Amino acid sequence: MNEVTWVCEACKTENVDLRSETALPMCGGCEKHFDWDDLIHVSDDCDAYLNAVDKLSRQCFAGRAAVDLVEEPDAAVHSLQDSFNNNVTVEEALKRVRRLQAKELWGHLGDIPIDVNEQIEEPFLHFAKGTERLVIWHWFEESFDLCLAKHLMFPS
Repeated sequence: MNEVTWVCEACKTENVDLRSETALPMCGGCEKHFDWDDLIHVSDDCDAYLNAVDKLSRQCFAGRAAVDLVEEPDAAVHSLQDSFNNNVTVEEALKRVRRLQAKELWGHLGDIPIDVNEQIEEPFLHFAKGTERLVIWHWFEESFDLCLAKHLMFPS
């Protein structure tokens, strides 16, 4: 799609530009110039949005597309569509998919037995048998930029 409709976040003016003919789109309301990458999440170009999420995912996660980060690709697709429909930034859209990944892994961790010393009794991902549960919990929070209690243990 060459024609892209987008809304300026600064003044809320709806704009229409031809992507192939406009290097730096300008808002007709406030005359501010933008980079196309900064407009992906406020445009009607879903394909460009999804491509931008995948590009970021591949840069951050060893060449893996966003939907390949989770076991249930349909859930990732639904999350990405919801993100696009709600003008969520590309970075936040990928973060939402990563939270789906964390939720799946958290479910798998629940299947791993823990001994009386709070250590896992079987290997889990890259953690060896005998790793303390709190070490794994901290890894979840750091790796997925989330709070276990809020996002995985007691989600609202």
